[in-house]
Amino acid sequence: MLINNDNPGSHSSYHEPVKSDYCLCLAIHAPRKGIVEVWQMRTGGRILAVQCGKGSKILQPTYRFGSVVDDGSPYVPLEVFLLNGESGQISVLNPSLH
Repeated sequence: MLINNDNPGSHSSYHEPVKSDYCLCLAIHAPRKGIVEVWQMRTGGRILAVQCGKGSKILQPTYRFGSVVDDGSPYVPLEVFLLNGESGQISVLNPSLH
């Protein structure tokens, strides 16, 4: 997840996120409760809880879509998706931390 940096310079001009602008998180699907929880690693705080329907699945591709490994490219973390089993809608579980 992208961490919301409150650096004074980051609001005045465009800032391309780098690896240190992100934190490692864990998504846990609890189908009996009908939720997906996202927890921040190392600090243990829960960041997000999302209601989900029956048959929902967490999906994480093993590679980045449309990206080519290049030494000059910006850091792009893998995205985690939630497939809603009732509606068939796919949503991204990678919001920014505020």
